[in-house]
Amino acid sequence: MIPGWKDTKADVLQLVYDWLSDRRNGQWLMILDNVDEDGVFFGDDPNGRPHEGFLPHKAHGAILITSRNKTAATNLVGPHGHNVDVEPMGEEDALARLRTRVPFDETSRADATTLVHTLDRIPLAITHAAAYIKMRADTTTIATYVELFRDSQANQVQLLSKKEWKDIRRDN
Repeated sequence: MIPGWKDTKADVLQLVYDWLSDRRNGQWLMILDNVDEDGVFFGDDPNGRPHEGFLPHKAHGAILITSRNKTAATNLVGPHGHNVDVEPMGEEDALARLRTRVPFDETSRADATTLVHTLDRIPLAITHAAAYIKMRADTTTIATYVELFRDSQANQVQLLSKKEWKDIRRDN
């Protein structure tokens, strides 16, 4: 527990920064997920301090940033950081992921291929779509899911943001 965090007047960002900066607290890993907007960490906190100043750069810690925006990621890691581009899954791997959750045969392989390409072969999107199809197996096939998904951007948002489709074993 970080000393002072319960104090309602505490500067929480500063407390966390100080704790992470102290080598006595051991090694740490901070994950900043979905940092897709370039300006998020370059604005100021209520005290007028830039947010990026609260990201400690210490030998005993590491920061992992995920982003679909290369500019945002590059700006955060700086000139001495390292970007790793992660490509979408290959078609066969994407189909294998789908098949483990929603079995399909050769007659529906074309629909499965269309689905994984429609979802840009993104593992989490495939897992999410498979959970939706499985939960509604009596009314939804791979082909009907593709139709729903392609029908509108509103459908895409709704289909991929459903919170009730959970898979505790998912390997994003």
